[in-house]
Amino acid sequence: MDKINITVKGMKCKHCKLSIEKGLSLINNIENITVDLLNNLVAVSGNGFDINEIKKEINELGFIYDGIAS
Repeated sequence: MDKINITVKGMKCKHCKLSIEKGLSLINNIENITVDLLNNLVAVSGNGFDINEIKKEINELGFIYDGIAS
C-alpha cells in the first residue's frame, strides 16, 4: 500500500476537512484519507493512486496543494 503526506494550505475548519475527504474519496485507488487541520497535512493511502489527480482535486476544491511533506 502506498502512503503519502501532503501539505495543504487553506484548511481551517471541520467543513474544510470534510470537503477534502469527500473530494479525494472520489479518486480511484485511494483507500484512506486523514486530515490534520492543525498541521495542514492530508495523509492519503491506497494502491496506485495518481498524485496529479490528488493535486488537481485539492486545488479545484479551493485549497492550495503545497507538496509532499517529509
